Amino acid sequence: KKKKKKTKAGSEKMELLVQRFVDGGGNAAVRQLASAVEANPGALVDLVGFLGPALSNSDGNTRSRGTALLSSVLALLPANSLAASDVVFLLAFFCDRLKDNPCVQAVLAGLFALISRHDCSTKMAEVMHTVFSELHVQALPQETRLLVFKVTSMALERYLPVLKTMGGDFVFGFIQQMDTEKDPRCLLVCFDIVPKVAANFSLDTFAEELFEVSSCYFPITFKPPPNDPIGITNDQLVVGLRNCLVASPLFAPFCAELLQEKLESSVDDTKAECFRTLRLWAQRWGWDVLAPSAKIMLSFVRLECLHSISAPVTDAALEALTAVVCAAAQVPPPPEGETPLLLHTEVLLSAAITSLDSEDPNAVRVHGRIAAAAAGGHYTAYALVAKSYLPALLDAYPKYPSVEMQTAYLQTLHALILGSRQLQQASPESEHPLQSQKERVLGLLLDTVERGSEGLRLTAVKALCALTTAACLDMPGYVRAVRALTATLLHNTDETQKECLAGLAALAQSVPLVVVNQALPTLISSVDNADVVLTAKGIVQTIAALSLHEQVCAVSLPYLMLQLGAGASGEVVEACATAVQDILLAMVELGGSISIFVELVFVSLMQLAAKLSVASDSEAARLFFGDNVLQILAGAVSIISKSLRGSEHFAQVQDTVSHLITVPSVFSLTRSDFEQRVVCLVAPVICAWPSEPVLGVSLDEYCMAVLHFAVGCSSSIVRASAGVALASLLNKSTESFLTAFLPRVSAELVGTESSPEAMLVLCHVTKALLMRGHETASAYAQHVVASLGSLGCGQAAADGLFVIMSDSKIGLDSASGCAVRLLYKQRFFLEYSPLLIKGFHGSDAAGRTNHLRGLAHCLRCVPKQVLLSELPVLLPLLLESLSFPEASLQVSTLETLYTLIFDAPAVLAEHASSLLQHLLELIRHPEMRVRRAALQALGAATNLPLHKIVPMAKRVLRELAPLLDDKKRLVRLDAVTCRTEWFTVVAPSR
Repeated sequence: KKKKKKTKAGSEKMELLVQRFVDGGGNAAVRQLASAVEANPGALVDLVGFLGPALSNSDGNTRSRGTALLSSVLALLPANSLAASDVVFLLAFFCDRLKDNPCVQAVLAGLFALISRHDCSTKMAEVMHTVFSELHVQALPQETRLLVFKVTSMALERYLPVLKTMGGDFVFGFIQQMDTEKDPRCLLVCFDIVPKVAANFSLDTFAEELFEVSSCYFPITFKPPPNDPIGITNDQLVVGLRNCLVASPLFAPFCAELLQEKLESSVDDTKAECFRTLRLWAQRWGWDVLAPSAKIMLSFVRLECLHSISAPVTDAALEALTAVVCAAAQVPPPPEGETPLLLHTEVLLSAAITSLDSEDPNAVRVHGRIAAAAAGGHYTAYALVAKSYLPALLDAYPKYPSVEMQTAYLQTLHALILGSRQLQQASPESEHPLQSQKERVLGLLLDTVERGSEGLRLTAVKALCALTTAACLDMPGYVRAVRALTATLLHNTDETQKECLAGLAALAQSVPLVVVNQALPTLISSVDNADVVLTAKGIVQTIAALSLHEQVCAVSLPYLMLQLGAGASGEVVEACATAVQDILLAMVELGGSISIFVELVFVSLMQLAAKLSVASDSEAARLFFGDNVLQILAGAVSIISKSLRGSEHFAQVQDTVSHLITVPSVFSLTRSDFEQRVVCLVAPVICAWPSEPVLGVSLDEYCMAVLHFAVGCSSSIVRASAGVALASLLNKSTESFLTAFLPRVSAELVGTESSPEAMLVLCHVTKALLMRGHETASAYAQHVVASLGSLGCGQAAADGLFVIMSDSKIGLDSASGCAVRLLYKQRFFLEYSPLLIKGFHGSDAAGRTNHLRGLAHCLRCVPKQVLLSELPVLLPLLLESLSFPEASLQVSTLETLYTLIFDAPAVLAEHASSLLQHLLELIRHPEMRVRRAALQALGAATNLPLHKIVPMAKRVLRELAPLLDDKKRLVRLDAVTCRTEWFTVVAPSR
């Protein structure tokens, strides 16, 4: 009785849910019904029964709602959860329902759910027959048509063997479905179906019809509407249609006729798409299919290459030529007569050879590109070019000494080298295509690089760099090339110098010993050479750029470390420090081993620091321990420490600094200034230390020594490094240790309101606790925010907010093993920004400045999504922070405003007048970086609503005029760009 009672209650509930949905209820009823059917598959019969009145109702909308409910429930059921008999029953039901026009969309949704999630193979052919016969697709709404094509696509994907039994009926049915379709969403699905149909069904009867129903869209163009949520692009449709046109070799005669017709068009985009289709045709079906129309197609290619002024058309034509030549080259030679390759390229090569003596640089260049494109198609084709055209090119080069002609020759040679490189990379086991001519080519390029004019030299350097990466030179050839590139690098500027550097960097990875033996000695000896164009700083940067291999690093890094301690000049020392850091970053990015740098960099750096720290009167020590150099070197130490943390090589790092990190070895206020600055290099190692470091004393004694040192030292950079080291130790320590130690921290720091130094150290401690989500973090953070109104440490508290929100460059992150709570910055900002705003409005002038400063620091670091949510409240304060005198904060705020102009224009539009006023003041700022940031933001402000900015337009243009004569070139460029944008504001067309 209980069971019957329960079943009856369930049936009543199901009937109630059905009625609720049919009457216009929401999707909650669908989910509940799906759960009931999933728990008891037999309930599906009950569901259909309860739907009876709705399905037989005289109102079409009611019938549609009932069918939609059944379809929606089926879509939510797990795959293969229905019995086979239920699937057959439902398929028959839906096929019968296709005759009811108001229910068609819901029926198709149900069919799609069934065929995509259950086995419908026994009835699939019958279903598709019904779909083809009952539906006049062109008369259906777009959403319904899309469902039709999705059902067809899913049927092909899951039941292809069954559908093949339908033969031509399926092909004809699909052609009728697709005919005259216009919606891009539907076309995208159709373009995916056509190749599947062409590949799996016999098209003897319907080849032309299937091609015509697709080709009528060629060439297709589509411009998606702004903020299109669907995401269909023009490229998707173009590629889909292109695949349809070459879907079957039976399409070849129709495709050839279509391309010939379209290539006579005057529209460049149409021609380019024709050539791209021709390339795909040749790549997919080869010469047998292409042969009947190859001659006429190649004539179109040659015509466009010779006469077109459109680069996309010419590039597409050359790519098509390469594909056609590749297809022709793969045909076995006939017993008699010429091969297809020779037959069709002979005219091209003959014209190219003739052009070499035409004294027309453009003709040489165009025919050279044609020859290079043909050569790049296949080894056999390249052999023909290397046998006839390349020797003629090399012979013609010295005969015509004009710069224009020789530039054209070099550009052609460059293209041929690139083609040989691609062929060699595709088949590295084959003989190099340039093997027979490599010595002549190398000799010509080296001679031009060494003796040619400036214009020729750049082209020759590009070709030489391509030749060195083409894997055809022997070791003496590489030596000659490296020598030439190094000499050219030292004595040239701008583009030529960049190309030489790129070529040498590539060689440093492929033939490092040649670079070590030839390039590095020359570069090192040129540092003090006044005859070279490249400065000492530039040479150091070049050495760093070449250090991409361990063998190169083994020579370059000892030299850089030597220069660090030599104290030649501040510029060189800083460049050497940057070079060391760049090499480490490059090796990490390339996935190289960092362990080799322990001895080369870390040990040498610590020994050098120990040596210079006691040389207080030394110029080398003064340069080495300068703030900028020290921060860069600390970053290098951090890279090594983080990369080796947890590995066996970290033990050597620990041994190297063990005598430095002990108390009071380095954390002593009685030591000299240089000796105290060694802390900056030691701190990254402490940050990467395990959670239970071996320090020689107890952890609380050690941390207290670091704390006292950080508060008492006079150098801000040393204090920051010690603060990060202390924060890292606290972040990794145990809960019991913090419980015992934090009261001592409070006693030392929290009560010291008049000490800015103590406040900054407290901010490091606060950050460590916030990162691990410690319960005491809130109390410390509140104390920091409350201290913004203090006369003694208010400014330090404001700067401390930047410490809390920013990322440390030397440690205190997950890479150093610290605990980092997810979204801790966002939580801190959302919790304390209201306090900052409240404190700003309730403080005196000094307190308002500190609150504004602290808020600006927070805004520099907070994620954009969080900033946008709080923008209406924060924007007035953000604008006011532009009047703050610190340049770094102004630049940061300007960069934030630049982004917000595009992300939240409506909010900024309400403050447009104030924003423009501040920007116009800052474009006259003494510092270049502030002027540039202000100009960029001012130019972006033209994207704000027009009626908000037009009243200020004439004033903006007037005040921008003096910036066109600014003493800094970059400022002048920004001013020109900004002024151009503002001229469009007052232009009549706007």
